[in-house]
Amino acid sequence: MINAFSLTFFGLVSSIIGGIISDKFETKSYMAKTAVVLFGNFFSIPLIIVAMLTDNFYLSIGLMAVKIFVSSSFLAPSLTMM
Repeated sequence: MINAFSLTFFGLVSSIIGGIISDKFETKSYMAKTAVVLFGNFFSIPLIIVAMLTDNFYLSIGLMAVKIFVSSSFLAPSLTMM
């Protein structure tokens, strides 16, 4: 249930924030939407590795929640790019 809540809440918030950031910086560069998607996914890689290697359940769930918050901003920019 913790994972479902974090996926729902942090996924929604991250998607909204990713859309706002990509729309704000689109006027400066056309690659802003791509940068939001790439940076979010690159920053989530260490979080996944640490979450897999830890023995603490709550730390693992917390890191996965942060990973969802960081990497789920791909939806709004990628749909706009298509």
